[in-house]
Amino acid sequence: MYCIDYLYELSETAKDIVALIQEYYPLVEFQIWELYQMNEFVNHMLAKNTIFIEVENMLDESIFNLLFDRYPHVLHNPSPNEYYKYAGDETIIVRKLISEAPPSYGQYRQASLEKLLVDLFGRGISGSILSRSEYRAVYEDAFQKYNINQGKMFRYARRRGIEKIIRDYIHEETRIVLEDDK
Repeated sequence: MYCIDYLYELSETAKDIVALIQEYYPLVEFQIWELYQMNEFVNHMLAKNTIFIEVENMLDESIFNLLFDRYPHVLHNPSPNEYYKYAGDETIIVRKLISEAPPSYGQYRQASLEKLLVDLFGRGISGSILSRSEYRAVYEDAFQKYNINQGKMFRYARRRGIEKIIRDYIHEETRIVLEDDK
């Protein structure tokens, strides 16, 4: 089996957001990802995109204000209820970047696939948008198609306090054989 590194082509809106943030806050640490990225892995395609901007501590409000002036549907760290109440066709969510998150990649500072896999289980809104019944397909397809840095993924999961939950899920619900199980 041949696996490659994960790459995703961001939407034009996401690229514009990155350019805007870099113009006004060139030194800010942030990561971006889109809900549409999950369409590659899920059985039921997602009809509405959500763009996540995760920003270093204490600058999330500033980035929210910057984006709020330019885009119609921007939410600041919404609860699942707030998300479902106020989300539009292309919603932008600004929230704090968890310290020690796996580093971003590429010129657009995209979140790594390892981070996205962990956040399904640990970040309120990211995990609630996708049905839990889709998680198996997401994990199995991601591990089958791409090089997953398991050390990086489980280090981040440990930082989030959910490593055991993810390991148990992988062992009990998927056909994935982890490196340390071989």
